[in-house]
Amino acid sequence: MLWLNQKKIENNLLIIRIIGIKFEIKLLKTKKEIFFLFSFMGYGDAEGLPKWFIEEEKQHCRASLPVTKELVERYKAKMREIDQRPTKKVAEAKGRKKRRVNFKLFFF
Repeated sequence: MLWLNQKKIENNLLIIRIIGIKFEIKLLKTKKEIFFLFSFMGYGDAEGLPKWFIEEEKQHCRASLPVTKELVERYKAKMREIDQRPTKKVAEAKGRKKRRVNFKLFFF
């Protein structure tokens, strides 16, 4: 029984990972389209600026991505669901404890 629950958990985690990957790909596509709209680099205004400033802008000057509240709430709900599940080690320990109790009840 524990093995079946573990399989179900692994399948659910796999589905959540796939959703997360799709979410990231969608964000990356949007980011590529929007980045040059907000960045001074897109307009070619970098002339006359110090080199260190341009390097820092490449690292820190990022456009905020358009993410809907609904999408964020769905993602947070999935993460809450994952956080509420016991970890694999905890599930294994509970299974061992249950086996020991059943063994003692059966043989003693």
